[in-house]
Amino acid sequence: MREALRTTWSFLERRQKVVYGALIAGRLMANVFDLAGIAAIGLLVMAVASGEIDFDLGGIYRLRIDETPPSFIAFLVGTAAGAFLLKATFNLILSLALVRFMAGIEVRASRKLADYLLSGSLGDLRRFSQADIQYAVNTSTGAMYGGLLNNLANIIVESALMLMILATFVLVNPVAALLVSVYLVVVVTGIQWVIGEKLKQVGRNVNQGTIASTGAILDSVASFREVAVLKKQPFFLKRFSDARWMLAKTKATEVVLRSVPRLIIEQGLMLGVLAFVTWQVLGGDVANGLASVGVFVVGSVRIIGAVMPVQNSYSTLKTTAVKAEMAQKLQQERTARLVDREETKRALEAAPPLDSVLRQQRGEEVKGLAIEMKNVEFTYPDAEEPVVTDIDLTAEPGGFIAFIGPSGAGKTTLADLVLGLNIPQKGTVLIDGRNPLEIREKHPGLISYVPQKPGMVSGTIAQNIALGIPDEKIDEEWVWECLRLAALDEVVHGMPGGIHSSLGKQSDQLSGGQLQRLGLARALYPKPRLVILDEATSALDAGSEAAVSKNIRELGDRVTLVVIAHRLSTIQHADTVYVVDEGKIIASGPFKTLRKTVPMIEEYVRLMSFDDTE
Repeated sequence: MREALRTTWSFLERRQKVVYGALIAGRLMANVFDLAGIAAIGLLVMAVASGEIDFDLGGIYRLRIDETPPSFIAFLVGTAAGAFLLKATFNLILSLALVRFMAGIEVRASRKLADYLLSGSLGDLRRFSQADIQYAVNTSTGAMYGGLLNNLANIIVESALMLMILATFVLVNPVAALLVSVYLVVVVTGIQWVIGEKLKQVGRNVNQGTIASTGAILDSVASFREVAVLKKQPFFLKRFSDARWMLAKTKATEVVLRSVPRLIIEQGLMLGVLAFVTWQVLGGDVANGLASVGVFVVGSVRIIGAVMPVQNSYSTLKTTAVKAEMAQKLQQERTARLVDREETKRALEAAPPLDSVLRQQRGEEVKGLAIEMKNVEFTYPDAEEPVVTDIDLTAEPGGFIAFIGPSGAGKTTLADLVLGLNIPQKGTVLIDGRNPLEIREKHPGLISYVPQKPGMVSGTIAQNIALGIPDEKIDEEWVWECLRLAALDEVVHGMPGGIHSSLGKQSDQLSGGQLQRLGLARALYPKPRLVILDEATSALDAGSEAAVSKNIRELGDRVTLVVIAHRLSTIQHADTVYVVDEGKIIASGPFKTLRKTVPMIEEYVRLMSFDDTE
């Protein structure tokens, strides 16, 4: 727990630490109002009971008033009420300010973590499931800042109040103060010794239950059709209910563990107050004893009001420290890599624009982007063997190359390397002589990618095609042209709202092939000069595929095309076809040559009854 607090504290900026400290200092100063109220009540009890005040404050100061007029009693009542009211008001204002301040830090931290995950390599992202990522940037980040630091503030402020009240007790009655102090230490320490480790385990179980239940729902929704057709809902529901049941039992245990200290402390302190009152009455010094009774009774009530938040906050810290672990590890990882990323970012910003981009801006005709891979090898962070190795290939500006081979051969990995989503451990990948990451960062939209299953966002067709562009800046004429090139314009024209038709959250209004064509239209919208199609026409019928291929060829050499496909009709017109198997390029050349010289391609032709005589 202490390590978790130190780690989170190290993440705060200097200004944030100053503001946090100032807000806590303000709450500490507000504790003085509590002491004033307690003192006023002690004097009030004495004045009402005996008609006079004779109070010795530990030999430091003695207050004696032989007769207490009604106005003085009213003054004491007003002082006590005003002090407690002011304390409550200041505490509320400062607590609200602290919570809002921590919420702001939490939001910025969540964004930074999300940016770190989404801006990194694909290999780094593959370490986590969707449920893990959601938990890290939401729940775990909230625990790391608001959960830890808000509870720490409560412990500091309420502990200080207890110490101030106990110091007042010492001045009023040292013996009783000593007994109260020993009692509190024994009880609180004993409670933490008994339930502390159990609360840590509760935190771990909450983490596991939350991630497991979220994962079960995400998996079942993502595979809804398969789950429904195969009648596998019971399997996923069992996964979900088991996780939720564990979570429910864990939270019930947490409630019980948190309620035990309150019951023990409340009853114990009240019994102690009763014993003290009896002791004072039987002691014979009734006048000074009444003031002591008033101070100890009210002070004990306030101690109960302070001990419980301290106890609850300390218990919460135990579970919250476990919840914060994932976000803290990611934040430490982000901090360790921040220097390298900043240096890379500065280098990218300082790099000159591509010559072809400058020529294009001057209105000159330009071709697509060239691709060159030399001696490339790549291994995923969680793998021992390389996925691809000894890769050498080229694509001329405006050319058309294709990858073919069995599933798992490494074709998509090659595409990810060209896109700069993964960085090879050996060799170089260059796009027009530059690092792919440099082009993505400096010239976004110059490279586009169409996956087999394009991801759709909630919104209209236009918003999905012009992804990430504000509505008022969307070029609707170009949207229609992209739809035409993707052979989807007639379908969209038939919709009531045209390009302003809503897709719905699940994108069920379009078929698989139509979604693929929508993904192609999205890829064409930024006017790229390199387009990578990864099985992007696998769901198209023969007629639609032919129309798409014909329209894309209209782009001519303005776009370099990289296609990954199993369909031979998709790749037959490529300038160069690269045959990939077990992470290596085993052959390359025109399709007509490969079908005669490569047994794998010859077998594909036979199995598909393919005829390329056109």
